Amino acid sequence: LREIAWYGNQMKNSTVSGVTFYDENNNGIKDSLEQNLSLFRTKLTPSNTSEFVNQNGTFNYFLNPGSYSLTYDTKDNWSLSSDSSTFNLDIVSSSQYQNLNFGFVPTDTFTDLRLLVSSKFPRCDQFVEFEVSLSNLGTTIINDGIIYLKIDSSISDTFFINKPDTIID
Repeated sequence: LREIAWYGNQMKNSTVSGVTFYDENNNGIKDSLEQNLSLFRTKLTPSNTSEFVNQNGTFNYFLNPGSYSLTYDTKDNWSLSSDSSTFNLDIVSSSQYQNLNFGFVPTDTFTDLRLLVSSKFPRCDQFVEFEVSLSNLGTTIINDGIIYLKIDSSISDTFFINKPDTIID
């Protein structure tokens, strides 16, 4: 995944940041071994701004002085475990508001892995890069695993930018 962001006038504005995380022990607090969750979205009112957290589960807002409310979008199969569903902020110039975290626990445990292999349009006698990405849309944390890809026998001259751990013929 690649991260795209637009940060305007960030040097003069106040910053608001935090994470969305899997609260494994359901205590509402981000503990050191708990993993961050991506694919959640935070919302800021009254500016009606929303932002998906990045692949590391973090979010950042750069704000002008004023009063704001920070909350999150609900997501199927997850419920909030942390104490605050909303953070009410009175922003003053050049302030930093950190660790505004939202903890979540699954309401149902299931695995939903999606593998995507993509490329540009292949042309004859051209090298074509393929990108493999894996998305976990379920509620089960998967720390490691194996992906098996079978390369068609009509494809020749395969090479890897990031060499796989194992290649099986």
